Amino acid sequence: MRSAATAQGVLHAHHHSEDGLVFSIIGPLDSNTTGLAWRTALNSLQLANPRRLIIDAARLTYCDGAGAALLRELCRRQSRRHGTYEIRSLDPAYQALLDLYERSEGQNPEPAAPAASPVEQIGRATVMLGNDIVDLIAFVGELCAALGRALRHPDLVRWRDRFLTAFLLSPPDSKTQSPILFSCRAWPNQSL
Repeated sequence: MRSAATAQGVLHAHHHSEDGLVFSIIGPLDSNTTGLAWRTALNSLQLANPRRLIIDAARLTYCDGAGAALLRELCRRQSRRHGTYEIRSLDPAYQALLDLYERSEGQNPEPAAPAASPVEQIGRATVMLGNDIVDLIAFVGELCAALGRALRHPDLVRWRDRFLTAFLLSPPDSKTQSPILFSCRAWPNQSL
């Protein structure tokens, strides 16, 4: 739901003497109204290209993070143009919010790690492939050792369990056709 202030706009721009531009904020500067105010402010700032920007916040009734971000952006853009700016009559509570944005703006995040070069990416992929091959060879070796042990000592393998599992997991039509599995039909009734 849009507030009535959004339809009218809360930010009004007018020129001031001494090559200045004045933004008067009337009403709330919140997430509902900041979008229109942002577009109005940036368009006016770009067209006027003032040496001095004055933001009159005497009739600002509410300001949230979106409104504070707009005020910081206006000040940042004016500073980038080597112009001056002033925020007048800002409530101390909103000034504290604005100061919070200024403090976080001064903190530079740690730079992202540089992207790996194609040669490095190929090298990493090769190492990963080599590790996978080593793991696969170890698995096949352990499987062969276990099968060899089972062949040397068949009494270690629970053959009835294996045949019963194969019988229960086989398709329905093959249960009646396989002579080995057919002989396992009696096993569910016996104790294993």
